[in-house]
Amino acid sequence: MDERRPTYRMPVSDSELPTTSSAERRLEVGPIILSLDRFTAQANGRALRLTRLEFDILAYLMRHVDRVVSQQELQRVVRGNFGIESSVIRVHVSHLRRKLGDCAAIIATIWGRGFRFSDFSPVTMADGIDVPVQD
Repeated sequence: MDERRPTYRMPVSDSELPTTSSAERRLEVGPIILSLDRFTAQANGRALRLTRLEFDILAYLMRHVDRVVSQQELQRVVRGNFGIESSVIRVHVSHLRRKLGDCAAIIATIWGRGFRFSDFSPVTMADGIDVPVQD
């Protein structure tokens, strides 16, 4: 095996995944849905075109909802020990946020610490304005 070849290092136990009517493995948190078997992503019902690295980052963050994940942890998990710089992770998170559109705020930057994926639910105020709130 070529040691320089990146590997997909995000093991998923069946107990971590929601049960679906089919055998499809998927993650669903708030408005984001990832199909791990078909390598597809949706935000608010809209299909997203993600690179492999963006998909891997999003899947890892979704598995660790409301936990701060450091850039070093993301580097290690999504690409093993193949020397991705932290700036590469930041750039891909930026691209990912852009692709998430209205859902971009679901990934927060915690300065000096890393990133946090937070599930939020919109609450409609009396004046009709939707405001995302933490559960």
